Amino acid sequence: MKKSISALMAATILAASTMAQGSNVQFSTSTSSDLSKNESPSFKSVGQLKAEKNFLKLNNRAENIRWFENPSGFQVHYLLGEKTGRSYFDNKGRFQYSILTYSEKDLPLEVKKQVKSVYYLDYTITNVTEISHFHEPGKTSYLIQITNGKVWKKVRVADGELELVEEFKAS
Repeated sequence: MKKSISALMAATILAASTMAQGSNVQFSTSTSSDLSKNESPSFKSVGQLKAEKNFLKLNNRAENIRWFENPSGFQVHYLLGEKTGRSYFDNKGRFQYSILTYSEKDLPLEVKKQVKSVYYLDYTITNVTEISHFHEPGKTSYLIQITNGKVWKKVRVADGELELVEEFKAS
């Protein structure tokens, strides 16, 4: 019985490792966020395998996938079309949150309308950071940088509310 469980476990690890290599996935055990120093280890922990599986379920169209291990778990950097993404998983491979960064053209229309309605009609959206949490499914927050050329602002849109977070004026 022990031999069959060990054989099954080894086969699962080998299959997952092979699948990860075939899908352009790299894993780094370094705590550095330097993407140029990735190495593919021959053995992955159960947490790493679960994190990869959970990530691919959520982001099956992701490209340029790079994994990093940190003290609290695992993070993955990737591209999703023109969006740049980072997702975080705990040590057991459970999804915690993700951050997508992109331009105005990918911002959902209802959020864009809310930002550009009355207060910021003459502003241009320069950057969007979208945050999704595991603990709050369906609730997405947006940090949006806007400017009119003289003033730069960061606004937050969450739960249908618009809030000014930061403001910088040119001197």
